Amino acid sequence: MRVAAVSGVLAMVALSGCTPDTAYRYTALSPAVRPLAWDGRTAKDGSLRVEGSLDVERVDPNLAPQLHDTALHAPDETVEGVVALAVAPGIEIGARYAFASYAWSEVTANGTPPIPGHPAVTGFGPEVRIAPAIDRRRRVRLGFAGNLMNYSVPYAEWTRATCTCPNNFVDSSTFGGGAAYSLVDQGTETHYALSIGVYPSVNLNDDGTAGHVFGGFAAHTGFKNDGFTNVNQSGSTLQDAGLVFFLTAGYGVEIDPMRVSAMLALPLTDAGSPVNYWIAGFVSVGVDIELWEGRERRRARAAPRDPTLVVDPARPAGGVP
Repeated sequence: MRVAAVSGVLAMVALSGCTPDTAYRYTALSPAVRPLAWDGRTAKDGSLRVEGSLDVERVDPNLAPQLHDTALHAPDETVEGVVALAVAPGIEIGARYAFASYAWSEVTANGTPPIPGHPAVTGFGPEVRIAPAIDRRRRVRLGFAGNLMNYSVPYAEWTRATCTCPNNFVDSSTFGGGAAYSLVDQGTETHYALSIGVYPSVNLNDDGTAGHVFGGFAAHTGFKNDGFTNVNQSGSTLQDAGLVFFLTAGYGVEIDPMRVSAMLALPLTDAGSPVNYWIAGFVSVGVDIELWEGRERRRARAAPRDPTLVVDPARPAGGVP
């Protein structure tokens, strides 16, 4: 009978969305966990690609967090910029910058405390893209890309307070009544995140003027923290939670020198994950700036545009066989 009663109480607490009344709360504005924003294609060798993207990602918040569950602010939107040089056919080397405002974020769990001053999270790091053609007509390419980003992550530490003072954070969803927390410290930490994408792509027509479809899978470093705890710790308690994988599908088109692409992605997470991601995607616009004539442009310039214009050396000059 006692076991049944306790189970019933716990079920009621979970359904009501209550949060644990802990001695400490920790939070941070974590980097967005998202698929790598890329269309599976590289620019022609000798070109500099300049590209911007808007990434969108959503989380399914934890409505009834327990002791030691994650309590973070996760960006809903991130803007990124990439500069990459096509050093050889199918190979780009460059760097990526990412920015997400605090105003663009949502909490990963009910009862997550705020970060005063509403700071942003920013990141910068190198990126490599490889997309070799795997058929003679160069309609199909197998794209691999990856980057390692160094992020400046803002955080805040809160401790249980005895009064609901104006500067305190009051969690009205705490079981048994509103719990007040006062700010102990806030600052910025450095964290690294790995992002990879494997995006096979295929042209919709022979010359690629109709664009290409691409997809596959992507992975990004996930994050967690000890958000609800009775243990006094220093910093954000943010740590690597392993890779989060995505199934991806998208479309891209090149209207020389412009490029446009978009993708939707399904995160492979669930309610048992530190953060349960719901859906993600991106829209990118870029331009390819020719710095020198590479092999791909020379090949395209030398190839006849109309096969009927090819001169048959066995045919007389007059055109009559």
